[in-house]
Amino acid sequence: MFRFLLCVGVICLLIEGKIGRGDELSSQPNSSKALFVAIQKLLPGAVILRPDQVDDRECNVSNSPGLVRADFNGDGFEDAAALLVTDIADKGRVLEGREFRKANFLLALFMNDGKGGFRTRRVDKFSDEIPTATVLSLAKPGRIFSLENETNETVLKNPAFIIHFCGKSSAAYALVGNRLKEIVLSD
Repeated sequence: MFRFLLCVGVICLLIEGKIGRGDELSSQPNSSKALFVAIQKLLPGAVILRPDQVDDRECNVSNSPGLVRADFNGDGFEDAAALLVTDIADKGRVLEGREFRKANFLLALFMNDGKGGFRTRRVDKFSDEIPTATVLSLAKPGRIFSLENETNETVLKNPAFIIHFCGKSSAAYALVGNRLKEIVLSD
């Protein structure tokens, strides 16, 4: 019995280490596993950005800074946008008593296929540091104000996801048909 409990505990730790904290993922039982599989298929070893990896001096940190879920394409299925940490340097630099390590990130969209899996779309790759000043949030359907068009307003039919480079810039990503549209929100 002790071996069984130890094995279950180790498996739980491995899963938590790979996909972050359990409260980040949907309560739908198969959705979390399918998302984990899709992330590992896209980039083995990638993990969802966790709250302890965000610079709380620069950003408002939610309990899920690297994952947002919504029906981005209006098909009735819950999709996900994830900010994935793909690599972190072993050594870093110390600034004001905090260690910063170089890291690589991938912003990806996971579209629920309605059959228990996800279609994946790479959105952006970039390098930064951990702790990072980059987080995701959700934009509800409705009007958002952008810097890129003359009317300064975009109307979202479905939710969109926003990447915030805290204190610098932000952009929303909305699905328009099969096209992912970037809407620059701030510089």
